[in-house]
Amino acid sequence: MRLEDLQGKKIGSIGRWSNMCWITFGREVEILNYKGEKCKDREYSLHIQCPWRIRDEKGEILLGLNDMYEPATTIEWSEEFDWDQQGNNLFDEKCSTIFVGEVHVEQVELSPMNDLTILFSNRLRLECFVTISAREEGWRVFKRGEDYDLVFGGNFWEKQ
Repeated sequence: MRLEDLQGKKIGSIGRWSNMCWITFGREVEILNYKGEKCKDREYSLHIQCPWRIRDEKGEILLGLNDMYEPATTIEWSEEFDWDQQGNNLFDEKCSTIFVGEVHVEQVELSPMNDLTILFSNRLRLECFVTISAREEGWRVFKRGEDYDLVFGGNFWEKQ
């Protein structure tokens, strides 16, 4: 698998597992989930564990990492606010409106510092910023059925 393999792929969905953002790409495939049950997913996944944002063509931030820690517009903030409960935060509220209709990856860019930029056919731009000097993961991409993931982090990348 190469990063360029994402070009032209259709966006499947966007969501989160705690504060890790995931985006799926490509055709639908049958996989076994963590319980060993057959289910449908997309052939590629991007898991982001570093700061990131999605901007429109005017530069406005539409969605970002810290939206996970803000209450949804239907919830009033209080000391008891639980950002990690699915549906409670601004990310959960907004992510269903980001990739509406047929949206494809137009371009994938990787900086010398392992920052990732993906340009989409709906003119949005995903930007991921690796902000750690230690040998820790910032983001990874993988293809279902392959024996390795491409992992990018503080001053390194590798197949895992």
